[in-house]
Amino acid sequence: GGAPMAGMPPMAPMTPMAQTPPQGAASPADADAAHEESAELTPEVAAELQQFRAQVQASPQDLTARRQLTVALLNANLLMEAFEQARELQKVAPNDPDGLFVEGVVRLAMGQWPLTVQLMDGVLAQHPDHVLAALAKGQAEAYEAACRARREIDRLDAVFNWRNEASEISRLNRS
Repeated sequence: GGAPMAGMPPMAPMTPMAQTPPQGAASPADADAAHEESAELTPEVAAELQQFRAQVQASPQDLTARRQLTVALLNANLLMEAFEQARELQKVAPNDPDGLFVEGVVRLAMGQWPLTVQLMDGVLAQHPDHVLAALAKGQAEAYEAACRARREIDRLDAVFNWRNEASEISRLNRS
C-alpha cells in the first residue's frame, strides 16, 4: 500500500545505540521509555512514537499504523525496535516496501550488506524511484566491494611476504 514513507520526516543520521533493553525495567512500556530517554528524543518525537505504539497495540493488524510506527522508529534511530516492527509487518505483508526498507537499513547498519541489497531490490522492484532504497543499496554494494578489495589486498600481502621470506631463507642457506 501507498508510497513508502509518505509524510514521514527525513531519516535521522545513524549513530551507535544500545542493543539491549535497560536492566530492571518493570514493563515493556518502561523499557521503551528508558530506551527513548537514552536516545535523547525530542518530546514531539517521543509523543509521536507513543501515539503510534498505542495505535498498533489497539489494532495489531492495522498495517498503516504498524508502517507509521516502523518508519517513525527508524527515523528516531531506535534501530532494534524498528527492526522488530519491520519483521512483524512482513509477517502479515511479506513484500511490504516499508518493512523491507526498514529491515534493509538496519541490516546495513549491522554490516549485513548482501542481505541489504536483497531487501532494497525488493523495495525497488515495487518503487523504482525510491531514492533512499537506491542509496542504501548502493552503499551496501560499495561496502561489500571495499571488503572484497581489502581481502584481496590482504591475500596479496601474504603472498608477497611469503615470497620475501622464502627468498631470504634461500639467501641465508646459500651463505
